[in-house]
Amino acid sequence: MIGYLAISISLPRLPAVVTSILLLVQPVLSVGVAALIVDERPSPSQLAGVALVVVGVLIAASAPHLRRVQAGTQPA
Repeated sequence: MIGYLAISISLPRLPAVVTSILLLVQPVLSVGVAALIVDERPSPSQLAGVALVVVGVLIAASAPHLRRVQAGTQPA
């Protein structure tokens, strides 16, 4: 409950890209924490979902940089 309260308070203050990345990383961390704390073994479909989320976040995070490179501008 405290986690959702923190999320609902902080979301309006963050850029949309940061918000979406944080909300996508939450299930990935849940799988990892469950494996570490309660010795849960993730199923192959859970691991595939984790991989999809990580790849999607990496693509989304690198997209602004790719657009600048294609436009011919360099990051500051």
